[in-house]
Amino acid sequence: STVLTQNAADLQVTLKTYVITKLDVDKIKNDLKGKNFSDSEKILGGIRNIKTYELIIQPSIPLLQRVPSNLDNISVEIVRE
Repeated sequence: STVLTQNAADLQVTLKTYVITKLDVDKIKNDLKGKNFSDSEKILGGIRNIKTYELIIQPSIPLLQRVPSNLDNISVEIVRE
């Protein structure tokens, strides 16, 4: 039953929240620099609260799949849903 008088009222409130994880992009870059593809995937897969990730190393040369050692050549893009 609902109450609506001059002194009292029932209210129903629906609240929707989003949890936004703060990610340290510089730390991610430092952790990835110089790593091979497999180690890089382990690092990215171990970051909490990330659903998916994509790792692209260019140019794609077999047996030379390493993240660059120069931090300026590493790009991290974060897409929030």
